[in-house]
Amino acid sequence: MLWLENYLLNSSSAFILVSHDRAFLNRVVTRIVEIELGNLSEYAGNYDFYVEEKAKRHQIQLATYNNQQEKILQIERFIEKNRYDKKTAARAQSRVKMLEKMERVDAPLVEREIQFSFPPPARSGKRVIELRNVGKSYGDNVVYRGIDLVVERGDKIAFLGPNGAGKSTLLKILAGAVEPDSGERAAGYHTSIGYYAQHQWEQLAAENTVFEEALSISGDMLQTQLRGLLGAFLFQGDDVLKKVSVLSGGEKARLVLCELLLQRPNFLLLDEPTNHLDISSRVVLEKALGDFPGTICFISHDRRFIDAVANKVLVVGEGNVHLFPGNYEDYQNVWKPRLEAGPAEEAAGGGPAENGSGQKGRASQKRLEAEWRNELFRAKKPVQDRLDSLERELEECHSELDAIKERLTDPQTYRQGRLAQEIQARYREVQAKVGDLTREWEDSALELERIEEDFRRN
Repeated sequence: MLWLENYLLNSSSAFILVSHDRAFLNRVVTRIVEIELGNLSEYAGNYDFYVEEKAKRHQIQLATYNNQQEKILQIERFIEKNRYDKKTAARAQSRVKMLEKMERVDAPLVEREIQFSFPPPARSGKRVIELRNVGKSYGDNVVYRGIDLVVERGDKIAFLGPNGAGKSTLLKILAGAVEPDSGERAAGYHTSIGYYAQHQWEQLAAENTVFEEALSISGDMLQTQLRGLLGAFLFQGDDVLKKVSVLSGGEKARLVLCELLLQRPNFLLLDEPTNHLDISSRVVLEKALGDFPGTICFISHDRRFIDAVANKVLVVGEGNVHLFPGNYEDYQNVWKPRLEAGPAEEAAGGGPAENGSGQKGRASQKRLEAEWRNELFRAKKPVQDRLDSLERELEECHSELDAIKERLTDPQTYRQGRLAQEIQARYREVQAKVGDLTREWEDSALELERIEEDFRRN
């Protein structure tokens, strides 16, 4: 993408392109032609200019439309009041002709957008998933050799790397869809996985309608709720009666994302989720993923999408993986230049950069990662220890509550004098303790996020 951008920017040729990549459009185009309801509208600028200018035009058109509708209403009232009076009938008739000749302003189009948010999933443990000394090969092609990776609750990790580097393979290993040749994959406590890949379109039942397909995995959700959710994914009215076999690529992508939502996972693994989604749908999806309270690993070539969602990036290449804090912009501006700089330049604070693909570059890269991890670990440790302690206490309290509930459902409990009252009192005490511990856990979790955010910025 970067190579193509630079090629187009330096080319003397004219070009016309179609793209949903907002960063790409911002860099290379100087005019935008929007196709809407069979009409063409032109904007003299890049994508950001188009968004701003379109909003202004929308407001102007809306104001013009409302003013004209008010004027039409006034004329119609005059006609209705005066058309049957001989003294004013002529003037009323002239107003009728005025309305007939009036060039009507159309109401501005209100675009349908995906409107949804992920329901809160069950809370996972601190370590969502871990890879230990994992290796994977396809014949003579070694994709990974002895990699280690820990994904923690709340991570939103974008996988970066050239095509063929192994990003999708790594995502499949994490999802359990592909077994590593060596090493170990260990899912954490209460980890529930939702995996999105384009091949999943093939698993949709072609003979089902959209509604039947969603209903097959909706569990105990009311049909009215299910129709509302499908409507949020732009399957409205008779659209829910469409056969899966006739859906477009974008419609199938939206249906698979809807089904993923119905599963309520706490760990999302998304392989190019924005493919076949238009820009407005991408914007809503990135907001929903940004607000998602669980954990995400995803692959995308949409840089603006990555910047909106990711709080870490995982660089994949040469059989290894390297994890850095921040989003794509942070990686490009902070980490990548430091990795490409040789050890000599770092020591001197300047001088010619050394290619980071060599042995010295890799050593420098590992040293930078280790320094960052050690500094972050020291800053997080007191808060993380407190969180771990609170989690253990919460687990004990929930176990005790489950045991108390079981006793309260036993008829024998109510045949032993005041035992039931004592058990109920204890139940209320433990409930109150859970509330206090939960509030303290939330405060500590926010403090941990603040520390991580400070490290990302600095």
